[in-house]
Amino acid sequence: DKRISVAKEIIKDIEKYLDTKRAELKTEQERNLSFPQDRYLVSIKKSLAKIGDEESIQWWLSELKKSGLNNNETQRFREMLEYENIPANHPIIKALAQNENPELRILSLDAISKFPIAANRAILQKLLNDSDERVSSAAQEVAEELEEIRNTSIDELIYNPKGS
Repeated sequence: DKRISVAKEIIKDIEKYLDTKRAELKTEQERNLSFPQDRYLVSIKKSLAKIGDEESIQWWLSELKKSGLNNNETQRFREMLEYENIPANHPIIKALAQNENPELRILSLDAISKFPIAANRAILQKLLNDSDERVSSAAQEVAEELEEIRNTSIDELIYNPKGS
């Protein structure tokens, strides 16, 4: 994808610039300061993750893990899964489900319940047998919700009592 190639070249240029600037600084404390370009890198990498770039997805997941999972970054990630138009087969769903962190595996269940396509149902089956009880329990809840929907008649699903 041309967008991904261009964005990755921009990332390389920004990283090279930042490396050069940080090398000029004298102390470790100065080198750890944030530059405005750091925000650009984050923004570009998140955008790449949203369009399905595997490397950027893994970067974002590692950033979530580093920053702790109960914070604003995780909330923004949840909102991205919930409100943005990611495709039902977005690679981020599988990446979350396969992550070593149980909290991220649980996070994948939000997307799986929203997009219960065959590939995501296969992921759900694996999460039902997860070694972490919190994950398998959350997966069981999603499986039960999906089963309830599956057993609901079409008439019930589309019935509008107001008649409009």
